[in-house]
Amino acid sequence: MLVLAGLVLAERTFVWWGAVGVALSVMWALRSYAFAMLAVIALALIVLAVWRLNRTAP
Repeated sequence: MLVLAGLVLAERTFVWWGAVGVALSVMWALRSYAFAMLAVIALALIVLAVWRLNRTAP
């Protein structure tokens, strides 16, 4: 709901909090699957690294 409210109201804070909530919910649902949890964390780190590399000016 926070993600939708943030998109409708154009509030970036709501979108980020909603995304964090969704990510935590998925991680909680996968808590019994250690391999899947590690894959989710690895994917998040890859996305963070690509985002940081694209953000910096050459």
